[in-house]
Amino acid sequence: MIEIIRGHEYLSHPFAVSLYGSDVYWTDWRTNTLSKANKWTGQNVSVIQKTSAQPFDLQIYHPSRQPQAPNPCAANDGRGPCSHMCLINHNRSAACACPHLMKLSSNKKTCYGKFLPDLTETPK
Repeated sequence: MIEIIRGHEYLSHPFAVSLYGSDVYWTDWRTNTLSKANKWTGQNVSVIQKTSAQPFDLQIYHPSRQPQAPNPCAANDGRGPCSHMCLINHNRSAACACPHLMKLSSNKKTCYGKFLPDLTETPK
């Protein structure tokens, strides 16, 4: 571990920390600030925002920080391979779900009424 900054007035009680580009960003409970500094040198410390309350968390949103993966639910007006609802799994695959009072058929893609038979099953 490499120490890049110590003893700065805006680094008295850091709470949340995030990296983006060449900067490190943090919130500080004692100074009620959101600050940043160069992540390699600790130089160029600046306050981005001062608040009236203690800032708890920090999230950086930018297109370059978003996962670049295809959406398995994009087709069929956002329903993907599903008749009603498409959910994205942790492994970026699609899983189908049904609204209240409906059930998922054996093909795992089509919903049917709770009180109606599953028409996708073959009779035995």
